[in-house]
Amino acid sequence: MENIKKTQAMHAAGLGCAISIAIIAYFLFTPPTEQLMDYLTALGHWFGASTTVGIFVLACLPVLVSVLFYWIYYWLKN
Repeated sequence: MENIKKTQAMHAAGLGCAISIAIIAYFLFTPPTEQLMDYLTALGHWFGASTTVGIFVLACLPVLVSVLFYWIYYWLKN
């Protein structure tokens, strides 16, 4: 029974990852390049660094969303 809950939680994590990647893709392709770079620079400055850190934060979002979906689903199923 425990393995079934873990498997279902992993499916929820995959769904969360796919949703976050779809949202990121939408926001990457809709604004002009200059505006996108301004957003990434602002995100990097929010973490106390530059545009590169903003890009790294954006790249980490699907993983973080997946972990959150996994633990929330696993917690709700108990």
